[in-house]
Amino acid sequence: MIHICFNLDTKYILPCKVLIRNIDSLASEPITYHFIGIDKLNMGTDNQCKFYPNPDVSCFQDEHLKDYYYFSKAAMYRLLIPFLIDSDRAIYIDIDTILLKDIKTLWGKEVDYVGAVVDPCSIFHKNRLKLKADNYFNSGVILFNSKKIRENIPDYKERILQAQKDYILDLKDQDLFNIVFNKHITDLGYEFNMDVHNLKEKDETKDVSLLKDTAFKDPTIVHCMGEDKWWNFQGLKFGELWDSYAKELTPKNRKRIQEWNGMLIIRN
Repeated sequence: MIHICFNLDTKYILPCKVLIRNIDSLASEPITYHFIGIDKLNMGTDNQCKFYPNPDVSCFQDEHLKDYYYFSKAAMYRLLIPFLIDSDRAIYIDIDTILLKDIKTLWGKEVDYVGAVVDPCSIFHKNRLKLKADNYFNSGVILFNSKKIRENIPDYKERILQAQKDYILDLKDQDLFNIVFNKHITDLGYEFNMDVHNLKEKDETKDVSLLKDTAFKDPTIVHCMGEDKWWNFQGLKFGELWDSYAKELTPKNRKRIQEWNGMLIIRN
């Protein structure tokens, strides 16, 4: 049984349903979907669904629960998964993603405490937080070794609280994820959380650029990172694939985006 977790508030239910259609269409094994932050709903899947509408957020300081930019307080829920979901391992995945391959390819990966993908702006964020780890990871796709975390990090919630006191968290849950797990994050490879824009960093090496380009040609999961989403705009990369799963759920009167010289231009 594969366990997949989403953290949600009500405004993201529609794209979550689209992602579930996508996952279901490619899956070769039974799935249990876990929804953190919302109550029981029909999510349009024949697979099992479990709901956790009121998670214990006592490990987060109040100021970090406030919505900031496009990071909502619901984003923090993913950090609770190892102690909230009763399974040995679990996948967390952002709802602004699309799979091109069976989720089993991710589920079968061996990881230390967690597995994730290096963030497109890893160098910048690692320097910003002064992390000693080799990389800074994106928290949009996470494979939790929940059993190992529960057995070896009994003070997990205390570590989350302490990190909030010690650091300025510009990216909230993602910063906390990197601080708490630090050198115990297994690199899954860019193909498991590929930025749809294939963003390149100013100081990244040629080897890193090559890895990104290779993953972009044959990704397993693509991620619509940033503020502009498939359900808000037409013309984004992989948008036609998202629309093919959305079907009747596709929002009406979306604005169109065009890419010009590496910039996204909004058209009416």
